Amino acid sequence: MTAISQCHLLSFLFVANRDGVEIVDYLDDVSGEMEYQGGRGAMTSVTLRPTVVTLADASEIERLHEEAKAFCVMRSSVNFPIHVEVSVRAPEANID
Repeated sequence: MTAISQCHLLSFLFVANRDGVEIVDYLDDVSGEMEYQGGRGAMTSVTLRPTVVTLADASEIERLHEEAKAFCVMRSSVNFPIHVEVSVRAPEANID
């Protein structure tokens, strides 16, 4: 799961940088589901829940996540669905 999360992160940062969108911070809460049959386990789904800190609007960040899916090699290497549930926050003001 962590490899999928990191692959998506790098793909997302690539498309954000390419499009000139500044990302201040990114934190992913990844989870997955497995099934055991016949003494063997297999992943059945992974859900990425990235929280992106940026000044860009949420629709732009959603679009970048959708585009990032095409660049993630891990996504095309697995036979189960990978869901992305994005949360966007604005940076906190630095008050001195």
